[in-house]
Amino acid sequence: EMWLPPVALKAIKAPAPAAAAPKAKATAGPASESGLAVGLELTALFEDGMWYKAKVIKMRKGAKPVMVSYSGHEGVCDRWLSMDEIRSKALKAAAVDTEPAKGKGKGK
Repeated sequence: EMWLPPVALKAIKAPAPAAAAPKAKATAGPASESGLAVGLELTALFEDGMWYKAKVIKMRKGAKPVMVSYSGHEGVCDRWLSMDEIRSKALKAAAVDTEPAKGKGKGK
């Protein structure tokens, strides 16, 4: 990061949209393919075994791909969670879209 005076900011040009596209592709992972996105509000399992309202604040690849911040406890109880530890209608909608189409008949 570098601090610039306001006069210098006018001389800086915005990057081309094509340059930003590879960065978005690099962050895609199992969590983003499942319909989750940063800022999505959902229900998350806490250490006490209860489900609480939370918001997705970061995403990554791996066993625990979603970082959530519990409502009312921002910054204090942020945790990385697995896909089994979160509930959201966005997850259910993505699961329905990815199921293969079933054909008619007895399955012979």
